[in-house]
Amino acid sequence: MDYSRARQDDNSQGGSESIYIFEFVKYTRSQITVVNDFLTVFPATTIYKIEADAISFDEDVTDSYEQKISFQVNKILSTDKFRNLALQDFRVIIKDNNNNLRLIGLQTGLSGNFTKTLGTNLSDFNGYNFNFTTKEENTATYLTDLSLFTIG
Repeated sequence: MDYSRARQDDNSQGGSESIYIFEFVKYTRSQITVVNDFLTVFPATTIYKIEADAISFDEDVTDSYEQKISFQVNKILSTDKFRNLALQDFRVIIKDNNNNLRLIGLQTGLSGNFTKTLGTNLSDFNGYNFNFTTKEENTATYLTDLSLFTIG
């Protein structure tokens, strides 16, 4: 096993620019294909872009891959219907500021919760704080693009 790695240019940017979310559906392993950590086959699925801020992804590696994602959606509206995000499992795709696309919760889905926050001052955050977690046996897979999905 090769653990060597060349020094990389310091041109990497922290943070993420986009997030896509879709309901977790249990598929057989034969319906999903991952080659060298890249997702190459996935059943036809519609994904939904969420205009989010403060997108954070962490993956703790031990005997499994504990994946955590959090993000914020600004402004609480009476028309928001986010309760289902806390009642069922999801998969999430993030696009980071280095143009990497990652699918989180591929085999087990992500369970999560959210809080509504009004703040106490005019300059405080007003909106939703979402937090999702899962444990996977493999790392969050990469995508070359979003062509495996339909954007709703």
